[in-house]
Amino acid sequence: SFANVTAGTLEAVFKCLTPNEIMYTVEVHVAGKVIKGVCKEKEQARQEYDDAIAAGKGAYLAEENATDVRKSFDIAVGNLPDNKSCTVKISYAQELSHLGTNVVFALPVTGAFAAASSSTLAVPEPDETPTTPRDDSGGLAGFSFNATVNMGSAIKSLEAEGCDVKIKGKSAKVKAKGLSYPGHRVEVVVGVEDPYSSAAVVEEFPGNPKNKAIMLSLLPKVETEIDSVTEMIFLVDRSVSMGSKIQQVRNAMQLFLRSIPMGTRFNIVGFGSNFVKLFEEARPFDEEIMEQAVKHVTHMNADLGGTELYR
Repeated sequence: SFANVTAGTLEAVFKCLTPNEIMYTVEVHVAGKVIKGVCKEKEQARQEYDDAIAAGKGAYLAEENATDVRKSFDIAVGNLPDNKSCTVKISYAQELSHLGTNVVFALPVTGAFAAASSSTLAVPEPDETPTTPRDDSGGLAGFSFNATVNMGSAIKSLEAEGCDVKIKGKSAKVKAKGLSYPGHRVEVVVGVEDPYSSAAVVEEFPGNPKNKAIMLSLLPKVETEIDSVTEMIFLVDRSVSMGSKIQQVRNAMQLFLRSIPMGTRFNIVGFGSNFVKLFEEARPFDEEIMEQAVKHVTHMNADLGGTELYR
């Protein structure tokens, strides 16, 4: 939700880091009305938003902002009148990560930034630390978080720092208000009694209930007598000949990184005329290692010379 407590119109941007998510619907609730977003070509949508702002009209824009550092959803609210508020609702899908047999949902929020409509709105890059917003009483502004968790098996544990949790069978409610902000990472770790149970989710096509889509989850349990540790070393060609293909390599690596089992010994080695290692030696894969790897991959370039291996 956005609330303008200033004496004048406001333009605000909410930035949410999204390494592997797909946004598919946007709704704006304002003055008793519901405005539904329409998918348009990026430059056209940006031009229409800017034209509406210049004309003094209210406007809303949700877009994916992919940089060399990381990807985010940027939601802009333009020309919000003083003492007015609006709520922006987004729907997105993402692949969840695992911590052992637990499922992990993470919502990394960079923050919200605002500027008077008469000035230029500057949104900090993800690696920058923006000024912490404050409410009209001078206190630190926070954000609330509400989640409903539905699992295929009874929930035995749910961890979410700073949140109230209520578990009932296969479902749970998670609620928090006034979490530290910006830069706070909301993380929900769910453990179930039978992590290997199959599950299916059926979704009806909007406006046509006869059309349905089914998502089926099968997680086979493989038992071995030997307690072995897997090691994954990614060798990445970063020679100059990869110049036009290095972005494809980055995209593929981002997918690989989100599929590596926790505890796997892991490293990345880029090569050309010489080589560069992410770590001096392979390390056990966990959330912290994944974050370092994601940042490393986003900065990979075809800058390590040639690959004249016969020499």
